Amino acid sequence: MMTEYSDEYMSKAKSFRSFYFSLRFNKNKIALISREGQLARSVDFFSRIGELHPLLKNWYRGGNSPEEGLRFNVVEHPAYLREEADSWLDDSETVSARRTKYVLWNGQVDPLNGALTMLYDAHDMTITMPSIEFEDVGFLLLAIPDAREVLIGMMRAAVEVWPEIEWGVIAPLNYYLDFRIFKDRQTVGWIGYCPHKLTKEMLPEAEDLISLPERGTIVVTCPGVMDEKNKEHYERVGDIDTELVELGYLPMFLS
Repeated sequence: MMTEYSDEYMSKAKSFRSFYFSLRFNKNKIALISREGQLARSVDFFSRIGELHPLLKNWYRGGNSPEEGLRFNVVEHPAYLREEADSWLDDSETVSARRTKYVLWNGQVDPLNGALTMLYDAHDMTITMPSIEFEDVGFLLLAIPDAREVLIGMMRAAVEVWPEIEWGVIAPLNYYLDFRIFKDRQTVGWIGYCPHKLTKEMLPEAEDLISLPERGTIVVTCPGVMDEKNKEHYERVGDIDTELVELGYLPMFLS
């Protein structure tokens, strides 16, 4: 039987745009943190972001079905987080002491209601960059009226919990993949984290600069939500990225 959707639902679906949200670790620094330490910090992080919005309050392990997955709430039962991390094996089919990895979701089955997945992968290997990623925060933008403040809060909480984070970016996915002004470097995107103190004198084009004591600065480049089709938006991001390169603060894409 074909499912019928309301006009409001279809309008929301058509307005969806994919957004990339990544927080990159310094490999050498995160490798010094034990698995137990990383999992304990994760529980702290869940508690912090849970205060930002109900969609971020609960996180679950995956299951064979959404219904089964909802049984494994890692916020209420942190032992499930340990089980999830221990389920990721290396090539020798053992739990790697060099890598802490887990994948969680926020329990929302319908993406348009704010479904979100968190991918945590911390290591000091050369295979990929260690990071925390959220997929797809574009759904949060549909579900939460003032999602910008929630996203800033998520970034702030992560940086406060993990001082090993060396860069953060939230940007339209196609801009991040294809339209960064420096193809070999990161971008500050719509909302970015730089581990240095930044001022309006240094970045006059920035919409907002949020100082994080002893951590650096969250940079908001555009008013409202960044639209990669808006010339003013992408030119502003490009100008800020250029200024960060001149300051020596914009990292290489892979390093």
